[in-house]
Amino acid sequence: MRDGVSALSLGGWPVGTSAEGCFICATGRDFRAAYKNLAGRMREQGRRCRAFKTTAREFLSGQRHLDCAEAARRFEDLERQPLLAAVEDDRR
Repeated sequence: MRDGVSALSLGGWPVGTSAEGCFICATGRDFRAAYKNLAGRMREQGRRCRAFKTTAREFLSGQRHLDCAEAARRFEDLERQPLLAAVEDDRR
């Protein structure tokens, strides 16, 4: 879905996204909502990218040692959490 929306947007089609899915932008409000969603994700990805770069630098230089068992436990915890619960909480 993400690749399809990206291809349409890059092709000049007015396709936006939100937490609820993708949509055709037909009004100024639609365009603003789509832009706000995209810009917010870009800021978050920038923070994630900087944190990842720091982690890689520390790990590769030997300053940081990773406990893979702990990482596996954290992934399992994330997988057990229902995704829809997060969406429901944001609407309140």
